Amino acid sequence: MRRPMNFGAILFLTFVFSTVMFYGKEKTGCRTISKIESILSYRAIIKKVTVDSEHPVGKIKSVIPYNGKIFELDRAYYKIMVFNGDFKFLYSIGKAGQGPGELYDPIDFKIYQGNIFIMNSCKRIEVYSVNGNFIKTIKLKFEKNKTLNSMGCNSFNIYDNKIYVYYFLGKDKVILFDKNGNHIKTLIKREGENSEISPGKNYLVNFRKIFIEPSLKYLILSSYLDGSVEVYDLKTGRLLLKFKDFDKFIINELKRLKKYSRKRKRKAGVIASSVLAFFYTAYNPFEKSVWNIRRKRENENCILYSINLKEKTIKKIFFRIDKEIEIICFFFPKKNSAYFVDDNYDIYNLKFGGKK
Repeated sequence: MRRPMNFGAILFLTFVFSTVMFYGKEKTGCRTISKIESILSYRAIIKKVTVDSEHPVGKIKSVIPYNGKIFELDRAYYKIMVFNGDFKFLYSIGKAGQGPGELYDPIDFKIYQGNIFIMNSCKRIEVYSVNGNFIKTIKLKFEKNKTLNSMGCNSFNIYDNKIYVYYFLGKDKVILFDKNGNHIKTLIKREGENSEISPGKNYLVNFRKIFIEPSLKYLILSSYLDGSVEVYDLKTGRLLLKFKDFDKFIINELKRLKKYSRKRKRKAGVIASSVLAFFYTAYNPFEKSVWNIRRKRENENCILYSINLKEKTIKKIFFRIDKEIEIICFFFPKKNSAYFVDDNYDIYNLKFGGKK
């Protein structure tokens, strides 16, 4: 006759199992944010910003507020346009060309320790003072590592005198360089199904962004196409948090895009330039949050996911804008102040005017 299991043994096994599960999760250190803490609905109040008419913006690539000024990387003029807080033009930085300090393919820019770093294709970073004086050119030395080449980056950031490059070829995801452009190491590698990404089948190449939250020591990666946000430990590269919009709309659009890429058999750059990003991601340094906005509306509503990095929570916010505009860029000049750029490169101040 089989003896019934002792109740104390059951408790002991339960404790062991739960302990293993707990420490297993802690070991990976990754939490998928799927539960939305609150769903809010607001009226949006927008006011178009009057930009200096004698120095209008062309094609806005990226905007960074710094010390009361607005720095805007303009792909139409191949320079950085600098405005005051009221968007009156002050001066410009750089010019088109291929010589030292000149721009021929500006991808992204950052302001670090009072200097401006402009990624000029994947090969070079041009360094200026915030007053516009050219300082030097940093050449990223990819060639010393045979698995890397200088054609695979979209976005970069700088912290602790190290250059973090978001790379989209092969198994390498984030690559570290020193302040002189010397290759240090690969900080983050791709895993699973993304480990064999190649130029011919990667359709996400033009839709990546990298942010750094210095006080929390977080490195944040985002994709404009599928709305994913990944948060890593800045020192170790360990994945801590991840979020992805799993709405049916996004899943269907991604399937359509994959089908399109297979049918056309186009290279990644061509495919990426022929489709629109579904999201825009911005980092709000005042709230320590990531704003992830759906560019395509749903029932006339704009959808914003606000991911609080400190509290590890997410809010889904619906808001309506009466005008038929598409948001392509967000920036935050000061606390409780959000601005966005539409697809006509007009700038608006956005405020939430209470619940609907």
